Amino acid sequence: RDLHAHEQAARLLASMTIVFSIVPIAAPLIGAAIAGNAGWRSIFWCFAAVAAALTLATMAGLHETAPRERRSMHPADIARTFRLILGEQRFVAPFLLVLCAHLGIIAWVSSSAFVLVRGLGVSTAGYGLAFALVMLGQITGAWASSRLVLRVGIARLLRIGTAFMLGAGMAAASLAWAGVNHWAAVVLPFLLFLFGTALIVLPG
Repeated sequence: RDLHAHEQAARLLASMTIVFSIVPIAAPLIGAAIAGNAGWRSIFWCFAAVAAALTLATMAGLHETAPRERRSMHPADIARTFRLILGEQRFVAPFLLVLCAHLGIIAWVSSSAFVLVRGLGVSTAGYGLAFALVMLGQITGAWASSRLVLRVGIARLLRIGTAFMLGAGMAAASLAWAGVNHWAAVVLPFLLFLFGTALIVLPG
């Protein structure tokens, strides 16, 4: 019963991820349009305006929802809880998979602009499209996860996602070592990588 409830929750989370993935697709496209028409400094003015609006909205209407007795934000409490979780052997392997997935996502977000724009000469607008294309991998992965988790189960879905991540990583490394200097050699492997991460992170 608990496993079925977990799978149902994973399916719901996958559906939510499909909706939220629209943001990282739209953001680079909007950012490229702003930078292309008003210069790169205008991006920071937009950040400042959005931050100010969010600060005012938070101060005006956002209140703490967690009961006081359940709040455990002290670093020592967090470390103690995390140590207890790591002591559960069944948790370690899925945790490492999710960790690897997020490390790959961070690698893409932090270095893709430098590699594509400065290294491969992709335009600012082209980079926005490339970023959106990679995010389609996450959307399709979330869609596939929502459809497959109840059919194949969480354990098998994690193995499938791991295979996609491993294959995509090996493909990206092989193309780089072979000296293939084309945007597709970077974008397409990461598209498959994010497809795999969606299969892992959502059920995990």
